[in-house]
Amino acid sequence: MKRLSLFICILLALIGCSSSHHSNSEDSSGFQSISDSGSSSNSQNVNEKYIPARRVFDMCYETLYTYQSLEDLTFDEFPGVTFEANGKSFSGYKVQIDENTALYFNWSFYLADVNQDGHLDICYCYSAGSGVVNFGVSIYDYFNKTVIFEKVNRNSNNYLFDLDDSGYLVFYDLRPTQSYRPYILNEASRFLKTSDGQIAMEAFDLDLKYQGFSAGNYYTYEVEKGSSLKIDVVLAYVHKPGVECQIKKEDVYLLDSDGRFTYSVSDYPVTGKDFVVEITPLVDPETRTDVTIVISEYSYTFVISIVP
Repeated sequence: MKRLSLFICILLALIGCSSSHHSNSEDSSGFQSISDSGSSSNSQNVNEKYIPARRVFDMCYETLYTYQSLEDLTFDEFPGVTFEANGKSFSGYKVQIDENTALYFNWSFYLADVNQDGHLDICYCYSAGSGVVNFGVSIYDYFNKTVIFEKVNRNSNNYLFDLDDSGYLVFYDLRPTQSYRPYILNEASRFLKTSDGQIAMEAFDLDLKYQGFSAGNYYTYEVEKGSSLKIDVVLAYVHKPGVECQIKKEDVYLLDSDGRFTYSVSDYPVTGKDFVVEITPLVDPETRTDVTIVISEYSYTFVISIVP
C-alpha cells in the first residue's frame, strides 16, 4: 500500500509540473510570440526589468534598399487593423487610426508593451529629409489612441529602435550623419518595466552592434555573356566613436557549388561604401543563376540573368 501511495504522489507531481510548464509558455498578456524570459534577479529566470519586443520590419537589417517586396500585415493583437505596405505614395507601412489620422513609418517598426497595460504598442522609426536624412522615433499606444513617447531632433541627433541580444527593446541616441550607415553612438538604452506604466530607460555600455549589410539595388540583374557585374556592399552597424567594424574583404564570400561564376572582392575606392563584389557568370545565355553573398551570419541572394 505504501508503494502504491508513493507511486500516486509521484504521478500527481509529474502531472502538476507538466501543467505548470504549459501555462508559463504564454504570459498574462497573451503575447505568445514575445518572450518575457531572460536575465533576472529571481530564481525562475523571468525578466522583471526590461521590455521584450518583436522586430517586424527594420531597414537597418535589410540587404536591399527597396520596399517593393513588403506585404500588408495583420496581427492577432490588433484585430481588424491592417498594416498597409505601400511603395508608391510613400515607402514603408501605414496604419489608419481614424478618418483623419494615420501613422506612417518608412524605416522600422517593432511591437512591445512599453507602458505595461497588457496591450502591444507600435514602436516605429521614420526618416525625413533629402540629402541630409534625419531619423526620429515614436511609440504609439494603439489601444488608447495616443503617443506615449516621441524623439526627433531635425538636423541634429538621430534616433533608432533595435533589439539587444536578449530580445529587449533598445533605444539608440546617435550622432548626426550625412549617410545612412554606419551609425555613431552617443548612448544606448533599454526600456524598463515600471509599476506605474511611465516610460523609463536605462543606459548600458555598447561598443559595436553589427546589423548586416546592403548589396546592390535590384533583385534581378541582366548581364551580357562575357561581361561582369559589380555589386556595391555597405556594412551596417552601430558603434562608439573610435570603435570600427573589423569585417574585412576576406570575410565576404559567395556561395557557388557548381562553378556557375567567378568573383572577386575589393575595398571600395572612396568613402560611403565598403566593398565591391565583381561577378563573372560562366553559364550559357538565356539562363538564370542565383548568387548569394555571405558576410558573417547574414546573407543576400539575388538573380543574374544571362543575355546574348
